[in-house]
Amino acid sequence: MKILAVDDDPIFRAAFEAVLRHHDINDFAMASSGQEALKLVGQEAVPFDCIFVDIQMPEMNGIELTGILRAMDPERRSQIVMVTGMSGRQFIDQAFMAGAVDYITKPLDDLEFKTRLASIRRVHESRLRAAAIQDQLEVVTSHQHQFDFEDAETPPDVKGVISFAALRNYLKAIGRPRYAISQRIGFSVENAANIYVRTNDEEFLDIMADVAEVIVDTLKSQNLLVAYAGCGEFMVVTSTIHLASQEQLETQINTALEDYQETYLINCAPVVRVGKPTRGSFFSRRTIDESIEETLISARARPTMQGFAIKRFA
Repeated sequence: MKILAVDDDPIFRAAFEAVLRHHDINDFAMASSGQEALKLVGQEAVPFDCIFVDIQMPEMNGIELTGILRAMDPERRSQIVMVTGMSGRQFIDQAFMAGAVDYITKPLDDLEFKTRLASIRRVHESRLRAAAIQDQLEVVTSHQHQFDFEDAETPPDVKGVISFAALRNYLKAIGRPRYAISQRIGFSVENAANIYVRTNDEEFLDIMADVAEVIVDTLKSQNLLVAYAGCGEFMVVTSTIHLASQEQLETQINTALEDYQETYLINCAPVVRVGKPTRGSFFSRRTIDESIEETLISARARPTMQGFAIKRFA
């Protein structure tokens, strides 16, 4: 696994190098600034598998650097992990919105780093397996999928949309008090399976991207994170207190999606159900993953949107 660490503190860079070697990682590079990091990234023929970025740096901070790195790597081949001291935690929201998938705190705790590294390696190994399978396929039909319907593939080019893994990490990162006051909403494309079997990978993700874009436009929140959870389901986290009712949101979203029908090669536009907005509790014993599943189930269990479905298939 190939790693880049970006930090303006030479003492931390030396300590981080020692930690990497301790975990049997020897293919790495160090940068002392955002500009140096961009130069290294631009020179590499093979992308870094993971880039650790210090949030608080002079001239170009880690959030600005992350935004540039994401623009250079729209396929998100490099995982970006933010490195922050406790005083930098207020920037975590911005970091995830810029494209980070996780974060670690200074000073480095070996157990925390080992846990984060295991997660990074799992994603890396999964990508290697997917690439190997892709290389073995000689003939792929236009409607053959390289990812499963259940996979949480991130729809492309939608502002505010992050990976499902990044959203889960974000909810764990913000701490119980902020988690308790955040509002979470599930959205389910009720005919997603039908769309999946009638499209190829690119077409399916483009349609899911349309759904995500309409959700973002409908909610009209400045502080909004959206992630695709697989199976045609989306998870939204927002700090907005007052939202329209489920019925109003469903009507607004599905009406907006009608405008996309003529752009699709299939006569199967998405129909969206909206779950009940939920908040956590400071004293709740539920885990983050349990709360996420509860939010998605709320949308999944909504009645079928018959009016829109009949109109679309007429």
